[in-house]
Amino acid sequence: MEATTSGLNKLFIPFFAGKTRQPKRHILGNNGLVELPSGCGINLTNDFPRWIQKGFPHHVCVVEGYHAQALTSLARHCNVDVIVGE
Repeated sequence: MEATTSGLNKLFIPFFAGKTRQPKRHILGNNGLVELPSGCGINLTNDFPRWIQKGFPHHVCVVEGYHAQALTSLARHCNVDVIVGE
């Protein structure tokens, strides 16, 4: 999770709930596997490139726990648009 500027000089942050999963094969470095709930409306194949085109770095951060409400509140307090969440 990282706030970034879009081409419009506006900060935004994408975040969503999911679960980390043990990969079926060995993954090098700091790579991991995440599973999103079915029916959540997020398609990472389409959405991730769209976020990158808006200026979001291709790096992500996984945080264990349930933080959507706190992150949404913090983002809004800091005038950062939440494009996925809650």
